[in-house]
Amino acid sequence: KRTIQGNIEYSCPATNECEITKRRRKSCQACRFM
Repeated sequence: KRTIQGNIEYSCPATNECEITKRRRKSCQACRFM
């Protein structure tokens, strides 16, 4: 599994408040690390 490397920041369409679901994890990279 990859972790956030360097200064890369993933933007979250749900303002970093999206629920962790199978669909969300595929569409929102930021939520994977929440």
